[in-house]
This record gives sequence, structure tokens and C-alpha cells, in this order.
Amino acid sequence: MIGLSVSDDKAKSTNPPRPKAKFFDAVDGGELLKIREQSRLHINERYLLALEKYADQIAAERIKASEYSKEHGSLFIRTVFLLNGGAIIALLTFVSAMFGKTDLNVLLAITLGKKLVPAFYCFAGGLAAAALVTGLGFFNWRVVADSYAGPGPIFDWIHNKPIEQPPNANKLIQGTYWIAVTIVVGSLVAFIAGAYLVTTAFSVLGIE
Repeated sequence: MIGLSVSDDKAKSTNPPRPKAKFFDAVDGGELLKIREQSRLHINERYLLALEKYADQIAAERIKASEYSKEHGSLFIRTVFLLNGGAIIALLTFVSAMFGKTDLNVLLAITLGKKLVPAFYCFAGGLAAAALVTGLGFFNWRVVADSYAGPGPIFDWIHNKPIEQPPNANKLIQGTYWIAVTIVVGSLVAFIAGAYLVTTAFSVLGIE
């Protein structure tokens, strides 16, 4: 027992003393400012990264919505274009077939032809309106493309610099958009009116 206690005392005397923990030591002003600066830079970096991700997400969603809108708009324009163009072809085919008959009733054919002229004008007007909408669509999307900010302005916006929009860009976009919508709806109305005139024109043949 006595030998063990002596060896223990010897071991304790040979071990170096442990350094005291400095967790609660006071931090001088320079180190505190350095810590605050690093924290501020870290927060700013996270904020800028969040802004970049948000800008990318908004741009992607806007492009997707624009593609859907453009696709449905193009489909609508093609529809009214085919409706009016097909109606004109059908009218011309019918009139040429009618006047090509050997047992033609000239008076009846002339009367029916006169009745079909307003319908032909309606279909032609609807066809011209559809073509005009195509030109307006090109102009509208050209203005929209020019209104988007490039990489340089977006970089400046992320660093708190305002983006300069082209003058009157929003007015041109909205104006041409609603003009195109009105014209394409008018093209559809022209087809409906022409179809109604065709049905009334056949009344001279005794078809009600």
C-alpha cells in the first residue's frame, strides 16, 4: 500500500500541468470587429445568392408562361386563318361548280352569287385580320424582347442599382397586345357573320 502511494505521487509530479481553458477570456476590440465583419460578409453573400436564385426562378417561370401564352395565341390565329381561308376556298369552289353546269339557271345563279358577295367580304376581312395579327405579334414580341434586361443590368440590379426600362415599353406592349386580341376576335366574328350570310343566301334556292 505504501509503495503504491509513492508511485502515484511520483506520477503526479512528472505530468506537466494542463493549460487553463480560455473560453471565457475577454476578446479584445480588434478580434471582435473582425468577427463582426466576417459575419456581415457571410450574411451579404447568402443574401446575394438568394437574390440570384430568386431572379433565375422568376425568369424561368416568366419564360414558361410566355411560351404557353405564345403557343395558345398562335393556335388561335391559325384557327381563324384556316376558318376564313377555307370558307373562301369553299365559296369559290361552289360558285365555279354552279356556273359550270350545263343546265344552269342563269337568273338563279346571278341572284345567289349576289347574295354570297357579302359573305365573301366577311371571310376576306377575317383572313386579312388574321394576317394583321401575325404582324402585330411580331412587333409585340420584339418590344418584349427589348424590354428584358441583359446580364449586365441584372448584375447591377443585384448590387442595388436600378434597371433602366426602355421608354414607353410597357405602353407599347400592352397597347399592341390588346389591339391584336381585338383584331383576332374580330376575325372570328367575321367568320361567324360570313357563315350566317351564306346560310341566308341559300334562301333563294328554297333552302331555309
